[in-house]
Amino acid sequence: MTTKEALNYFNQYLSQDSKKSVQKLAKEFMDLLNNLKAKNLSEAESLLIEEELGALKLNPNEVLNRRQLKGALEQFKKQLRQNFSLFTKGYYINMGVGLGSLFGLSIGVVFGQEGISMGICFGMLAGLLVGRNLEAQSKASGNLI
Repeated sequence: MTTKEALNYFNQYLSQDSKKSVQKLAKEFMDLLNNLKAKNLSEAESLLIEEELGALKLNPNEVLNRRQLKGALEQFKKQLRQNFSLFTKGYYINMGVGLGSLFGLSIGVVFGQEGISMGICFGMLAGLLVGRNLEAQSKASGNLI
């Protein structure tokens, strides 16, 4: 499936009367594909991306529900991360906040009941700062889409 075919496929979700959550996922997929087109990838990379789109097995005659569409989007993002080292906006921030809260919780347990909540707060703040820094580095190197 080419990127143009994929854009047309997801455009049908915006034009038809579907749920707002499905339209939001379709718009996110379309934004991701448009950002990939704007990156000026080589011909070989474009063919690999089209292979990844084909591996999603999106049938133009079949309408996916929200869960199936979200699964296809996550699978496509995972393939972009693994094969092309391309990350979507917010990836590092989400990872940083999650890991920060985990480490903050483990450190906060040492200080008792009040330490847990303080540990989580400081851990999330530290994770947010690290995630923003990593995202800025990724954007500067051109790996952020």
